[in-house]
Amino acid sequence: MNGENPNNVTNNELNSTSLGPISLGSVQNNQNVGNQNVNPTPVPNNPTTVNPNPVQMPNNVGSEAPAVESLDVAPQMPNTPSEPVARPIPGTEGMVDNVLTGNTVGVNNNFNVENNVNGFTNANKVENIGAVPPQNNEEKKKKPMNKVLFILLIVVLIGAVAFGVYYFLNISNNAVKLTTKTLSIGVGETLPDDIKEYITATKGNISTCSINTKNVDISTIGEYEVTINCGKNIYKTKVIVSDKTAPEVKLNVVFKTINSTVTVEDFVKSCNDPSSCKTNFANEAKVKEYLLTAGGPYEVGIEATDDAGNKEVYNAILYVTNEEISLFADFTSTETSLTEYKVKKTVNDIFSINRALVFQGAARRDYKYTFENQADYEEIVKDKADTITFDGVTGLARYNDKNLTLEISTDLSLDTLKSENNGEFPTSYQEIQAIYKDTKGYTPSFIRSYPQTESEE
Repeated sequence: MNGENPNNVTNNELNSTSLGPISLGSVQNNQNVGNQNVNPTPVPNNPTTVNPNPVQMPNNVGSEAPAVESLDVAPQMPNTPSEPVARPIPGTEGMVDNVLTGNTVGVNNNFNVENNVNGFTNANKVENIGAVPPQNNEEKKKKPMNKVLFILLIVVLIGAVAFGVYYFLNISNNAVKLTTKTLSIGVGETLPDDIKEYITATKGNISTCSINTKNVDISTIGEYEVTINCGKNIYKTKVIVSDKTAPEVKLNVVFKTINSTVTVEDFVKSCNDPSSCKTNFANEAKVKEYLLTAGGPYEVGIEATDDAGNKEVYNAILYVTNEEISLFADFTSTETSLTEYKVKKTVNDIFSINRALVFQGAARRDYKYTFENQADYEEIVKDKADTITFDGVTGLARYNDKNLTLEISTDLSLDTLKSENNGEFPTSYQEIQAIYKDTKGYTPSFIRSYPQTESEE
C-alpha cells in the first residue's frame, strides 16, 4: 500500500442472495483501470502509523468474491406449461461469468470512475427483469362492457327520439279542426246532446271535445250561446229557440138551438202557444148551415195560428137541438178494473134536458179512467193528443194530471140507445132514469154544463 490510496478499490464484487425460487445474480464491478479514484489528500504509506480512518468502505474487500454459480432452468414437469425463458442482458452475451440465467433478476454494475463518487456507484438502469409477468387484462375486460353501455345508450336515444316523433305525430293527427253551425230548435223541444249537431269536423278526433249548453232555455224564444271545448281550443256557436209548432187548442162540445148563433170562443176551451194564438172558423159558412137543422154531432173546423205562421186545424163537436137546454142528466156506472193496468173505469151517459125534463136527442158517452200510479198514466197519455184511443175506445181526450184521470168522450147516438134497449128509447127523464137506475144499476145526477170544468167536478 506504499504510496497508494488505501481506498483504492481493486475489486468489488457483491454476492447475490437467493430469494426463494428466484435468485439475484451476482453483480460484478470491473476493476477501475486507468482511472484512479480521486482522493485529494493522499495518505503516506506508514506501516507503523494507524490509519486515521478506521472505517472500512463497504466495497473495500480484500479479494474478489467467488462468482455465483448460475442456476440452471428447473426441469419441466410433465403436462406442466413451460415457463418463460430469461434472456441475457444485452451486451453481456460473451461474458461467461456475468451471464444471467433463467428466473434471475440482475443488473450490469460496471463501475466507471467518472460515474463513481467517493467509491460509490450510481444505480444503473435495469436492462432485464427476468420473466415477464402476465399482462393485466382488466382494461381489455372493461372494453366489452363499455361497448355494451354505449350500445344501450344508443338504443335508449333512438327509442326516445322515436317516442318523441310518435307523440308529435299523434298529437298532430289528433289536433281537431272544425267549423261551427247554428242549431235551430222549437220551443219546448229536447236539446240534442250529440256534438255533431253543433259542428262539422274537418280534422282530428272530436271525441275529445265537450259541449256546454247550460245557457240554453228551451222554453223561451231567443238566441243562446253554446261553448265547445276541444283541449286548448274553444269554439262558440249559438242555438236559436223559435216557435216551430202551431198553438195547442183544447175544445168544448157545444150544444146550440136551431137558428141560434155560435162563436169560436164557444168551442175553444184553451189555446197555448209560445208566441201568440189566434183562432177562427175554418169554414164559417158551413157552421151557419149546421145551425139551421136539429141534429148532430157536427164537426166544426177551428183554425189556430201564431205569430210565426204555424197553423193547425182542430175539429170541434156541435149539437143543434129544437129547444134550449136547461141541464144535463148524468148516469154513472159502477166502477170496474182493467186487467192490463192498475186502472179503475167508469162509464157516464149524459143526456141534454130542457126545462120540462124532456130529452132533446143529443147525448154523449164518456169513459173515465183513474190510474193508480204515475208510470201507467204517463205511458198511456204520452204527448196528450187531442184525440186518443185506449181500451178499444176512440174519442176526444181530456186529461187531469193532478188526479191521474183520462176521459174519452164519444157520441151517444139515438140509434145506439135504441139498440141497447130493445129497439126503443124513451124521451122523458123519469123513464130514462128507470132504465139506468133500476135496470143497469147506474147512479143518476144532474150537471149544469157539459163538459164540466175542473172546478165543477
